[in-house]
Amino acid sequence: MFPTGNLYEACSDLCKPDVRAYGSTFIIENGPREIFHFASAGIFLFCLALMSWLVFTKSDKSKQDQTQQKHWRNRIYVVCGIVMILAMIVVALGGLRIIPEDFYDSRNLTFWMEVVALEFFGFSWLVKAEVILKD
Repeated sequence: MFPTGNLYEACSDLCKPDVRAYGSTFIIENGPREIFHFASAGIFLFCLALMSWLVFTKSDKSKQDQTQQKHWRNRIYVVCGIVMILAMIVVALGGLRIIPEDFYDSRNLTFWMEVVALEFFGFSWLVKAEVILKD
C-alpha cells in the first residue's frame, strides 16, 4: 500500500527497453508515502530484533536450571538481535546521507541490510524452534 518509490524510474537505467514496456508501477513522487514506508519497515524490523533479543531469551527456569543448549541459544538470540539493529542503523545512516549517497546506492545497501536483518531473524526463529541446539 505504501511503496518506496517509482520502480519504473529505477528500472529505466537498468532494464532493457523491451522490459521497461512491462513496468507496472507508475506512481507520482510522494515524500510522506516513502517516509511512512521506511518508518513502518523500521518499526517492523526493530520489533523482530527485540523479539529475538528480549522475548526469545526468556525462560520459566532459573539460570542455574537452564541447560547448556539454552545458554547457547540465548547468546545466539542476543547476537541476532544486535546484528539486526546494526543493519537498521546502516539503513538509517544511508537515509540521513551520512553514508555517501553514491556509495550507498551503488551497493544497494537498503536491500542488503534488510536481507541481513531478515536472515538473522529467520536463524533466531529456527533456533527458538529448537531445530538447532535442541535440548
